[in-house]
Amino acid sequence: MSPHDADLAALADAVLTLAREIELRMAEEADVVALTATARMVLRHVHHRDGASPSDIGERLGIKRPNVSEALRQLERAGLVTRDHPTGDRRGVVVRATPLADENLARLREVWARTLAPARGMALDAAVLSHSLGDLADAAADARTGRA
Repeated sequence: MSPHDADLAALADAVLTLAREIELRMAEEADVVALTATARMVLRHVHHRDGASPSDIGERLGIKRPNVSEALRQLERAGLVTRDHPTGDRRGVVVRATPLADENLARLREVWARTLAPARGMALDAAVLSHSLGDLADAAADARTGRA
């Protein structure tokens, strides 16, 4: 493994460890709507790409259609998403986040910020790091789906 690949592997390991810390903190929060991991991924995607179709969600997240359907049913029952037909297209379906989903996301973001609060004393630029990790996540998804 090249030194650059070793650095990328170390980055992935750190991201996975950090994600686990965030998961553990979320489990402690009573004010956050409890969802399965798949439903959380789907909801985060809908927040970033409001109006996505279920098939787009599945492709982008690498989730099989039945699992997307189950996650959407869970999110609908919780009042976090709606499925609508685009204007003039009775066959197509788009998924939209509800105001309750927006409130839940705001609470989640507070939990995430508290979880990462120790970073305040570190010499890092959270905005730059967030942007870079977002770009990296998009590039990885694009490569997986053949969009790269």
